[in-house]
Amino acid sequence: MTKEESSGRLAAAGAAGRARPWLRHYPAGLDPDWQPRETTLTALFLALVEAHGPRPAIEYYGTVITYAELGRRAAAVAEGLRRRGLGKGQTVALYLPNTPFHPIFFFGVLLSGARVAHLSPLDAVRELDFKCRDSEARVLVTLTAEPFLERGAGLLAEGAVAWAVFCDEALFGREAGGAPPAADGALTY
Repeated sequence: MTKEESSGRLAAAGAAGRARPWLRHYPAGLDPDWQPRETTLTALFLALVEAHGPRPAIEYYGTVITYAELGRRAAAVAEGLRRRGLGKGQTVALYLPNTPFHPIFFFGVLLSGARVAHLSPLDAVRELDFKCRDSEARVLVTLTAEPFLERGAGLLAEGAVAWAVFCDEALFGREAGGAPPAADGALTY
């Protein structure tokens, strides 16, 4: 679409009724009727990994993770989940703050075919328990740092999830967290 066509379309949209007043704020050349192609989030992720492999995807306290590394880690998570029997129709609960573990496990879960249930770090224990059970999450992914470690261990012990993955931020140059529980179903990353 040329700049003139776009400007004409914007003017027509403005005259066509004040039903879309936001269009006057669009930059010249932007098609207000653009429709994205239908695809999946996993396909978009894999395309980004392919297109931007060596470029930085995440910088976290001095640790840089490239798109290629993010893709490899997510694929490894997906394979690990599949090996443990997780896939389509099953749920993994992510109880994580903004750390590299979140995108690694988010995309890993999606690549495995399972679905993600997000848990807020601000949730009370009873809310975490309810969300895990309500979403039928079989797995919880959380940190070894407090309060995540204590709450994750409690959810595992109470049977809200069948198993849990405890992630240590020392992997990304941060202070090491506590020791995960020595319980059936407790894994570390």
